[in-house]
Amino acid sequence: MMSAMQSRLANELARYAVLNEFLLPAQERRLLPFVELDALPYNLDGVPDQQALQLIRASIQYLHEYLPGEGLPSGHAELTNHRSAFIVFA
Repeated sequence: MMSAMQSRLANELARYAVLNEFLLPAQERRLLPFVELDALPYNLDGVPDQQALQLIRASIQYLHEYLPGEGLPSGHAELTNHRSAFIVFA
């Protein structure tokens, strides 16, 4: 039960942080300086938006550097896993 509570709290706090982040101009953001709210991996026709995907990849790599301090190269398996999860849930 305790781990479920911790997971839910982490999810709620992350949501709060992301929403507050997007209230700031891009140059003032600490977590998501590369993307805007409308940066979706696919357009309305289901075609990949390469520019948005590039910005999403850069953001995930930046977050790995900024939060846990892991400077992972762009092709690292952990970054690829996170990108895949983002695209599935987007």
